[in-house]
Amino acid sequence: MKNIKFVTLMIALLLFFASCSSYTYTKLNKEQEQIEISRKYDLKLKKVIALHNQQVIENKSNSSTIKPMVNLMISGETEIIRNHVVNVGGKVNSMFSNMLTAHLPIEEVSDLAKLESVRKIELGAEFELHNDSAIVLVRAEKVHEGHTPLEQKYTGKGVVVGIIDTGIDIFHDEFRLPSDSTKSRIAYLWSQLAQNGKKPIGFGYGVELSRSEIESDLSGQTELFVDTLFDTKGHGTHVAATAAGNNGLAPESEIIMVQVDFNNENQFLSASILDAVKYIYDKAEDMGMPCVINTSFGQRIGIPHDGSDSFSNAIDELISSKSGRALVASAGNDGDKKIHLGEFQLEQDSLWIYSWRNRMYFHIPKEFSNQIEFKIEVDSVEFPNNLKSGVKTQWQTFSSVIDKSNLITDTLFYEYSPTDTACFISYGGSDFSDTHDEFEIILQEPRKVFNIYKIMFRGSGTFHSWNYSYIADPSTTNGGLPSNNRYVFPDNKYSISSPAVAHNTIAVGSYVNRIQYTDINGNQQPIFPFQTVGKLSTFSSIGPSTDLRMKPDIVAPGETIISARSARKKQNDSTKLVGDGTYIMFSGTSMSTPVVAGAAALFFEKYPDANVSQLREAMMSTAIKDEQSLSKGELPNAYWGNGKLDVFALMNKSISSVENYNPYYSTNSISISPNPASDFIEIVYQDNFINVEILNLYGEILLSIDSNSNNRIDVSSLSSGLYFVKIGKNVQRFIKL
Repeated sequence: MKNIKFVTLMIALLLFFASCSSYTYTKLNKEQEQIEISRKYDLKLKKVIALHNQQVIENKSNSSTIKPMVNLMISGETEIIRNHVVNVGGKVNSMFSNMLTAHLPIEEVSDLAKLESVRKIELGAEFELHNDSAIVLVRAEKVHEGHTPLEQKYTGKGVVVGIIDTGIDIFHDEFRLPSDSTKSRIAYLWSQLAQNGKKPIGFGYGVELSRSEIESDLSGQTELFVDTLFDTKGHGTHVAATAAGNNGLAPESEIIMVQVDFNNENQFLSASILDAVKYIYDKAEDMGMPCVINTSFGQRIGIPHDGSDSFSNAIDELISSKSGRALVASAGNDGDKKIHLGEFQLEQDSLWIYSWRNRMYFHIPKEFSNQIEFKIEVDSVEFPNNLKSGVKTQWQTFSSVIDKSNLITDTLFYEYSPTDTACFISYGGSDFSDTHDEFEIILQEPRKVFNIYKIMFRGSGTFHSWNYSYIADPSTTNGGLPSNNRYVFPDNKYSISSPAVAHNTIAVGSYVNRIQYTDINGNQQPIFPFQTVGKLSTFSSIGPSTDLRMKPDIVAPGETIISARSARKKQNDSTKLVGDGTYIMFSGTSMSTPVVAGAAALFFEKYPDANVSQLREAMMSTAIKDEQSLSKGELPNAYWGNGKLDVFALMNKSISSVENYNPYYSTNSISISPNPASDFIEIVYQDNFINVEILNLYGEILLSIDSNSNNRIDVSSLSSGLYFVKIGKNVQRFIKL
C-alpha cells in the first residue's frame, strides 16, 4: 500500500514539474517569438506598439469597437502583403517594387510581421516644416520676358507644380486667373486631413477637390471648402505662391496641392507623404504633363542621412521611373545648431555632456554595435552648479539593448536622496536595416529642473548621432563642469534632412534675399544689421550625406521672402505683414526650395522629356560662383553645394550639353593610388603640373604642394574621410583611411 502511495505521489510530482516546464518553455517560446517579430519593426513602430499595449492594459474595462489604425511602410513580397492587409481590414495605398504603404489596424501588425514575405515594417520618422526680389536675384524675370538668346518666354505653361504642405488658400489672388477671378489655377487639392467628401481614386482616406469644384466655391455656388481644408499655418500658401503663384517663378503652371497633417505633433508621416508624391505624379501623368514636386519639410531625427532608408528609396524610385519628373527638397534649418556628434573613432571613456532633457538618435554601422558600450550619468543636479559624484546606469553595448523586443526604462535617484527621482531614462533600438542599427536615448525629468547629463562611450568603431536640442559645451556651461580632455565637441555637419538627402532629389540651401522691407503700417523693417544680400543663411543646413555625397545641390534666396498669406493664418506680429495684409514675410529653406521648384518647372516647359539628372546637372553647371559662394572654399562644398541658382543661365543651357557634366570637374587625367590610402598617395597626371591642392568636403584647402615633378604626397596628417586632389580645374577623389 505504501508503495502504491509513493508511486502515485511521484507521478503527481512528475506531472506537476512537467506542466511547469511546459509553461516555462511556452513562455520562453512566446518571448523569443516576440523578439523575432520586433526585429522587423523600426524603432518608432516599437515605441508606438508599446504605448498602445500599455493603453490596452490600462483601459481593459473601456472596450471599443473602433480599432486604432497606423499608416505604415511595409517591405517584402508586395502581392502577398497586399492580400494579407486587405484580408485583415486594412487599406493598401501606394505600391512600389519591393514596398507598399497601407493603413492597418495596430492590433494586426504583429500577425503581419509573422509572415515570411515581410522584411520590414516602418512608421518612419517625424517630419517638421522648414519655415518678390528672389525672382530678380535668380534672374527669372529675364526668362519670363524671353530675353535673348532665349527664343520665347517661359512661364511654366504645360507643367505641373506639386506642393506637399499645410494646404493652400484657394481664395487668394495668387491662385486665381488674373483675367477671371472665378477661375482657379489649382488643378487638384487632396486634403489628407478632411474626412467627409470624395476620396481620391486609389487612396482610402482624405478628401479630393477638382478644379471645377474649387471654382464652384470661388463663384459662390457651393461651399465645399470646409474648415479642415483651410491652411491655418500659412506655410503651404506661402510656398505655393513662391513656386507657382501669379507673381511666382512659374506663373502659368498647373498647381496640385496635397495637404498633410503637420499640425499634429509627433506624426509619423512617411507613408502619407509617399502617397502624396505618388498621387501628384499620377495626376500629372493623366494630364500628360511633366511635373516637379516641392517638399519644404524634412526629417532630421530617425534617419541615417545617407539616402538608404525605405522612405528615400521609394522617393528615388518614383522620381526615376519616368522622364519629366523632379522633386525639390529643403535642405533643412539646422546649420546654426550643433546637434550632430560622431564620425570620430572611439577609444576608452569618450564622453559628451547634455545640459537638459533631450532625445538622441544614433546611426551605428552593424559591425560596431557589439563593440561600443554606453553609460549615462546625472553629472550635475539641478542645473547649474550643485555637482554630485553622479548617479549612473551600467555599461552595456548597443547590441545587447537592441536585441530586446521592447524599450528599456531606467530610473536614476539622487545620491543624497535615494528615494528622490533624478530622471527617467528610456532607450532601445532596432536592427531591421541591412547596413546599420538605430538606437535612441530619451532623458526625462520628473519635475522642472535642469540636470546635466554625461553620456559616455567606449570601445572601438564609430557612429553618427543627431539630437533634438543642443549639446552642452563644458567651457560655457553656467556653473562649470569638470575639465575633461575626453570631451568630444558636437558640430553642425551632416545636417541635411530627408528627403533632401535622397539620391534623386535636388537639395536646396538658403541665402539672404533682402535686408529690409516695408510692413503693412508703412514702416521700414530692418532684418539684422550685419546681414548682407546674397550671404549664406546661418540656418541653412550643412552637408554632406553620411555616405559622403555632396549636399546641398544648390542654394537659392530663402531668408526674408515675401509671399502670399493664407487668410486663416493668425498673425499677431503686424511687422511681418506686407501690402494690404495678404502677403507675409517668412524665412527658411522652406522658402528657398520653391524658388528652385519653380525654376525646374520653367526648365521642363522647355525640355518636357528631360530627366532629373539632366535638370540637376544643368542647374549645377550654370550656378553662380561669386565671392560670397566661394567664401567657404572651392565649389562644390557642403555649405553652398554648387553655388547660387541662376535661372536665366539654366534656361540657356542646351540639354545635350549637360550629359557629361561633373560638378567636381573630375576627369580620367588624374590617377591616384592607393585609393583608399593610409599615409601616402601617388599621383599620375597626363600633363605637366606645378601645383597640387588637397581639399576637404567643405572646399577648404588643407595642403598645397609645389610638385617639382614629385608625385608622391604625404597625407598621414589628414584624418579619415573623403578628400579631393585638385590640379588646375581637374579634380579626383580619394579616401583616407
